[in-house]
Amino acid sequence: MIKTEKEVMIPWQNLGWDNGGTLVITPNPQQRNDSLLMPNTCCVTNCRGNYDAENKVAVFSFPKVEELKLKWIQAIPRRDLVVTKNTKVCEKHFTDDDIERVSTFYKESTGETLIAKLKKPRLK
Repeated sequence: MIKTEKEVMIPWQNLGWDNGGTLVITPNPQQRNDSLLMPNTCCVTNCRGNYDAENKVAVFSFPKVEELKLKWIQAIPRRDLVVTKNTKVCEKHFTDDDIERVSTFYKESTGETLIAKLKKPRLK
């Protein structure tokens, strides 16, 4: 029986039976299989962001700053909205200028600007 949420998120390295007929599950702590996790869906009314394979999008948590959080809530036309740590808004509701998809770093010693694509987009 799974006791904690953390155990659900651990991918299985080895699944098998021991000599006594008991199922043995060995976790692999070096890897995390995101396919085992439920994707967060968008809370905006009639938005299908992350509800199926064709609509995979980046999602963002509500701001912690209360004033900004209230602006987000007011912008979402939904009467029953209860914001929790799992409530998300998808990238479809932001402009491209609002979202950061790459990170840049200027290396003074060489005068080189390094650009790296972010694994997960973030809001500016």
